[in-house]
Amino acid sequence: MSRKNVVATLAAAVVFGVLAITVFAQEDIKQSPSCKYCGMDRQKFDFSRMLIGYDDGTSTGVCSLHCAAVELATNIDKTRR
Repeated sequence: MSRKNVVATLAAAVVFGVLAITVFAQEDIKQSPSCKYCGMDRQKFDFSRMLIGYDDGTSTGVCSLHCAAVELATNIDKTRR
């Protein structure tokens, strides 16, 4: 492969990855639009939001590391994916 083809392939892979992440992020917000613990808008605080998934198939959307710690402490008996 020429250098031009390698660069084009890598650029396409990056664009595909960004699109996939964007689609997943939108589904995450639809599933949990606000934080379960403090009520913050998870889309507004997208730089710190998290989705915690458990082995039993349930998940909880939180807005920050603090709320994630509260979630994990509250559900210490659940195993995470």
